[in-house]
Amino acid sequence: MKKSTKYESTVKDAKTLESVIPKQLAEYTTRALSKLNEALGGDVGGYVANRLHMSHEELREALAAEQIDGVALAIYNIEKRGQSVVIGDQTGIGKGRQAAAMIRYGLLSGYLPIFFTDRYTLFSDMYRDCKALGIKEARPLVVNAGVSVVDFDHVVEQKATCTSDEIWSPADEEDNEKYEAERMALYQKQYEVVYKAPKKSVLQEIFIKGELPQDAFDYLMITYSQLKDAKRDMTRLNFLMALCEQHRVLFIFDEAHKSSGVNAGKASVITQGINMILEETPQTQCVFLSATFAKRPECLLTFMRRTTLSALATENTLKDALHCGGVPMQEYVSSCLAAEGQMIRREHSGEGLPTPVYTYLDEDLDVHGEQFDKVMFFFREIVKLSAMVRTMVNHILMYNVLLPFKCYPTRAQLFYINKVLLLSLKAKKVAQAAIENVKQGRSVVIGMSDTLECIVQDVEVNEDGFVRGDISALLLRLLEKTVCGSAPTDSANRPVFEMVEELEEMSLKAEAKEISDYYTSIKQDITEEVFHLPVSPIDVIRQLITAEKFVAPNGEYLNIRFEECTGRAHQLDYLSPEGDDDFINAVIVSRKKRHSNLIFNPLAELIQCTLNSNVSLC
Repeated sequence: MKKSTKYESTVKDAKTLESVIPKQLAEYTTRALSKLNEALGGDVGGYVANRLHMSHEELREALAAEQIDGVALAIYNIEKRGQSVVIGDQTGIGKGRQAAAMIRYGLLSGYLPIFFTDRYTLFSDMYRDCKALGIKEARPLVVNAGVSVVDFDHVVEQKATCTSDEIWSPADEEDNEKYEAERMALYQKQYEVVYKAPKKSVLQEIFIKGELPQDAFDYLMITYSQLKDAKRDMTRLNFLMALCEQHRVLFIFDEAHKSSGVNAGKASVITQGINMILEETPQTQCVFLSATFAKRPECLLTFMRRTTLSALATENTLKDALHCGGVPMQEYVSSCLAAEGQMIRREHSGEGLPTPVYTYLDEDLDVHGEQFDKVMFFFREIVKLSAMVRTMVNHILMYNVLLPFKCYPTRAQLFYINKVLLLSLKAKKVAQAAIENVKQGRSVVIGMSDTLECIVQDVEVNEDGFVRGDISALLLRLLEKTVCGSAPTDSANRPVFEMVEELEEMSLKAEAKEISDYYTSIKQDITEEVFHLPVSPIDVIRQLITAEKFVAPNGEYLNIRFEECTGRAHQLDYLSPEGDDDFINAVIVSRKKRHSNLIFNPLAELIQCTLNSNVSLC
């Protein structure tokens, strides 16, 4: 059953992106666009051209039909309702181009546009879209100190060829900021700088005064992170509030889901700041842009302030409904917004993509079956140990003794064990398939469901600096968690049978002794067993691929280049990635960390690329 249907634009004389729309939203969106078209006299394109002060030809050159519809909905909601719209288009439909159109609309309609986004390197992407909308001369106040806006069309220094075999997606906020700064430095070196943030002292003076210098700036560029310290430093938040009092402000929230985060079960400081602005300055106007706008209920709570949702329920009522109703309730709310013309979502069709070809490893079935059964035997033994631990803990409670111990859900790890097993069984075959395709002149993308770094981090390093790199590391890790539990206390790393030894009840001590002996027996058996399976299949794939050579189009004999886009900080280097030593000997090394966009921007240069499927590339 098809999950999407062809998108029908109201603008028939503009180029189309041949997009589709989710089937559950199609009827509501079509009805809303029909109402819009009727309200505008059947000339949606003319309405947008008029508001943007562009000719029909200029409009069709700058915006596709889908983008004109989105801009029309945004402008109409602002002018006729004083409300907002959520543009939830997927990657490639042009949310940035629509945001730039709204900046142009704001400039020409007497608003002060304030462009919020996730990362300050996206300011340059927005400038590129602003150029396409004919407003490259509009002067932004870049609120992030030390940040520049560059013109990607003007290269001042040829980009050096990247020789590293690693790339990286930031794993936490601190690393993210660090590598954003590195990327900004690279931009400033390679491209023409068109706008710069004022010096820190000048910015601070502007913030304190709470007003823009006369005739100096036309709009603002700011990241959500500028509000993260608002609890202890209200300077920037007060500055934005002051601007909302002095000007007609139009907020363009790019990556709008970032405006609605949760920390420790509560709205983040950034979210609280955004909500405060929207609550205390009802005269401001907004446009929200996000492909994952309904990612969390908290996002919809922010959007409700400027949409018809505010008339349907109170914030607390809607919050409870979204949390209790889950995804179905979020889908229902999305359909309500779509029906009101306050949400639109388009995406590219998957038509034309090649049909997947599945490879079955039937010839390895006997060997794989034997390896699988061996791992599952030990898993069942650990589950049996887990049941013994759980029984003893129940007996301890009967004596009214409280231990800092919480039973680990060992049996629930079956799915994870199976996933790791399947990755390990296929590692060498995946590498061979990739090598063959590269030698045939193809670029290869390998999708991995997990990097398994959490296991690698817990592997014990022996005196020679080596670690055991086979799948026994996974079983031993599960064994330790079973007896040490999952309670976040200082005693969490102590086996439960050691804790019981300190108690007076002799029956419990006998039970603990039985568990201790069984634990020791399982551990010894796992340590002495040979599994023939790697615990880090991604590293086996990496090493096997990079060891191979191929003939480049110019006749040069080159090693296959391997790029990795994951968040892990460490990797295993196997002494024999072919498994000649049964993957027993390996060393843990740190991975070089580079931002993924440094590789994916010049995508055509890639020869070999590995992706972690848990990471969202947009």
